Amino acid sequence: AGGGARGALHTAGIGGVPSRSGRGDQMTHRATQMWEAAGLEDGKLAVARHRLDVRAVVESAVSLIRPLLLGSHGIEVELPAEPITVVGEHSRLETVFTNLIENAVRYSPDGGVVHVGCVLGPGLDEVSISVRDHGLGIAAEDQGRLFVRFGRIVTPENSHIDGTGLGLYLSSRLVEMHGGRMTVESQPRAGSTLTVILPITCRGAEASG
Repeated sequence: AGGGARGALHTAGIGGVPSRSGRGDQMTHRATQMWEAAGLEDGKLAVARHRLDVRAVVESAVSLIRPLLLGSHGIEVELPAEPITVVGEHSRLETVFTNLIENAVRYSPDGGVVHVGCVLGPGLDEVSISVRDHGLGIAAEDQGRLFVRFGRIVTPENSHIDGTGLGLYLSSRLVEMHGGRMTVESQPRAGSTLTVILPITCRGAEASG
């Protein structure tokens, strides 16, 4: 069943993702987020319905971030040995996981390992994909704003980090459109764990059928 590990990816990097470092890239990224947020509000942002092995989506997201890390960060990934099938759109879920991993790197200015894990729920009808960092963390009273449009939380420790307050809002809405939900566990200066919980269609050998 889903207990085995598929292996760990260890990668070096720094506290930032170069693709967001240039002003032009930042502006393009912000414009894209604004456009997608408007699409959500207008009900025009759709999600395709395909059978997907969620492990492949996670690996794809990691592969997008991994080459951009430059120094003191690492990514460690632990996935089940068998396929876990969800229904949805690869590119949308990839966007969610990429955003969570990138945020974990950006909000860990002192470096460290970002852990990405995928585990079956106790009822075997859900899968949880978690991204855990050892960064700045979020106070309990601020956590309710994380998934709100323009709900960016600014503190003296993170005020130098660029952001729109749309990334987690868009991610949480995309997860909801896949029939799932997002949760957060965090403490200031002790890191954060953001978890995507998705319903499972099938797992193991059934996933290839």
